[in-house]
Amino acid sequence: MILSNSDKVLSMLPNLVASEFLTKLDSVKDSVKLGQFLLYSEELVKLRRPPQVIVAKNSYDWKYPKYLEEDAPVFSFDGFYKRKSLQEDIGTQRFYLVAAVAVSFALIFYRLWPLWLQEGVWYAAVASFLGFFVIALIRLVLRALFLHLGIDLWLFPNFYRDFYVVKPHKSLLPLVDVKLRDDFLEPLSLVVRLISAGLIAYFLIDFYSDDRKMEDLKEVSFAARGLFDYSSDWVLGNRLS
Repeated sequence: MILSNSDKVLSMLPNLVASEFLTKLDSVKDSVKLGQFLLYSEELVKLRRPPQVIVAKNSYDWKYPKYLEEDAPVFSFDGFYKRKSLQEDIGTQRFYLVAAVAVSFALIFYRLWPLWLQEGVWYAAVASFLGFFVIALIRLVLRALFLHLGIDLWLFPNFYRDFYVVKPHKSLLPLVDVKLRDDFLEPLSLVVRLISAGLIAYFLIDFYSDDRKMEDLKEVSFAARGLFDYSSDWVLGNRLS
């Protein structure tokens, strides 16, 4: 694409042409030179597939990976590249600065807020963060459950893109991403999934049939409740008692 539109690309880089750093785009060597310059000038960021995520070569997930991580800034034709976000204008930066200062002063004088506002902010914050961890746990449980059925499923696949309370349209949509795994009918995969499901079922039954373990679980829930009550008293200044 670069070589076939070399004149247009060069017209967009007048400073490089004037300095004779890049006067032509006639070969692969020229395009590599341009790509390396964009990496060093941090106009582009090189990404790669995470090495711990193993997928079959030339599969859909191999061609269109969902997760990428930053790679060394060495240009090559087998990498993934993205343009760095444009710097925000000065007006937006000033808005964020004023908002941050206002929030800081509001937190400093938190004790002067009316009780109903203190309670509302505290309970909303607790609910938001607990909701985050609960949703994350549900995502993992569903992921593990459907993996045993040979199905790749992610509830809220963009969940970690943004905090779900601030930008729910980005983190909670789409609702679900589901597709069959490549090894859905492979005999070895079926055996491993059956053995894993059997072991999980055994440990769950053993856990719920042990009264001592259930008592320990209740004690943990009581301790968590006590921690929440203590935190509420400390944050709200014992004004609820």
